[in-house]
Amino acid sequence: MKKIVVLTLAAHPMAQGGIQTFVRRIKKFYDNDVILLTNKNKDEKIYPINDIIEIGSVNIIFRVINRLLKDKIRKCLVVKELRKINPEIIICNFPYELEMTKDFKCKKKILVQHFNFEKFISDIPRMQKLKEELSNYVVLSPYDKEKFQKGFNIPVEKIKVIRHTCEMELLQNKKEKNKKLIMVARLDNKQKRFDLAIKAMKRLPEFTLDIYADRVDGEQELNMLKKITKENKIDNVFFRGSTIEVQAKLNKAGIFIMTSDFEGYPITLIEAMRRGLPIVLRNTFDSAEDIVIDNGVLLEKEWDEDKFVEAVRKVYDNYEYYSENSKKLGERHSPEAIKKEWDKILGDIVEV
Repeated sequence: MKKIVVLTLAAHPMAQGGIQTFVRRIKKFYDNDVILLTNKNKDEKIYPINDIIEIGSVNIIFRVINRLLKDKIRKCLVVKELRKINPEIIICNFPYELEMTKDFKCKKKILVQHFNFEKFISDIPRMQKLKEELSNYVVLSPYDKEKFQKGFNIPVEKIKVIRHTCEMELLQNKKEKNKKLIMVARLDNKQKRFDLAIKAMKRLPEFTLDIYADRVDGEQELNMLKKITKENKIDNVFFRGSTIEVQAKLNKAGIFIMTSDFEGYPITLIEAMRRGLPIVLRNTFDSAEDIVIDNGVLLEKEWDEDKFVEAVRKVYDNYEYYSENSKKLGERHSPEAIKKEWDKILGDIVEV
């Protein structure tokens, strides 16, 4: 019998992405105690992993009918599998996944935050109905804890802060500075706002910017960004496609850039810290203040190109200071440290 089921319907654990990385880490922590329940989809499956159950179909007819029935087919499939597995713990990554488990009783149900609170405003009515189902809400930083506790009106003792972790090795040597900026993210400009950094690069001719997209959702997005570089005569921005060799790319880069309109707690930032890269980040999500602490520059929420250009040059001019602080912050996110926090929640269920 598997003791833990992780519901990951919107993020196939064999594909790339932040939620997927989190799910794989939980699987690695508790291995044979964990089974992953996900949707069949067409995502490129890069990471081999055991104990996966796929439900539903990629068939368009199935998807249309399920949508017309307000996700009832998928809910039935989820509950059917849960009854077969009969787990003691269910970990959900979205409120709607928790809602799907309502007809299944188990010892603990845990919901994990992956985005900032503003993305969940529409889920407040749902959470009001489900909060009695919830054993713990795992949030990503102390800054998120207060917002989610008040916003969802969840008892404070149920809210637990557990930061994300990653497998990337902590850099032991001194990081040598260079003028290569790097962005690693899903190629979704509506959220990630690559366009802001791209346009600013015209004012940083001595620097280069490499953009690695962990998933390209279509050529249209990429072509739009390439058009910006062409129209603005920007020749120091390079689109490098997707990569699974993130550590190697970070090793060659100097400064990590993120200009998103919203995030949760991006694992790519943890990876950058653990490889000693200073960070230039927009303060557009609650945990941003938990990520940039004397290891780079936290920009204001409202975009200011002048401030961005100034921040890049400031970081480069004080590189060793920011880089060493990045490594120190990266130590918080070691797998060993984060597993201990999860053990406190799951310790009476799994062998620790």
